[in-house]
Formats: sequence, C-alpha cells, structure tokens
Amino acid sequence: MIGAMMESRLATSAAAHLVAGLGGFRFVDLDTPMLLAEDPFAGGYEQRSGINNVSGVKSGLGIERN
Repeated sequence: MIGAMMESRLATSAAAHLVAGLGGFRFVDLDTPMLLAEDPFAGGYEQRSGINNVSGVKSGLGIERN
C-alpha cells in the first residue's frame, strides 16, 4: 500500500509516479490534494474514478505553481 496524509499535490504526484514506475501496489490512496482547502500546486497526475493517470505529464513531475 502507498498513501498520503495531508500532503500537497507536489508530494502525491511524486508518489503517483513511483507507483506507475514500480507497480506492485495493491492499494493506492493518493487523494489527499482533493481534501485541501488550498493547494499551491497544479498538475502532476490526474485522478478519476480511483485511477491515477500520469500519462499526460510531459517532464518531471508535471507540477506547476498556482
């Protein structure tokens, strides 16, 4: 399992890339940016219906500062 507590999109994006690169995780809980009132970052990965998608990232973690 891999998860996050209350990290911003920057940290969870790094974790999403780790999961995509290594695989082998039975449970992935990286939804904490959705719980933040304000996240200073945008981009990184896309999450829809429980699926984390990093295929749209062009370079690095794909994070931008808001």
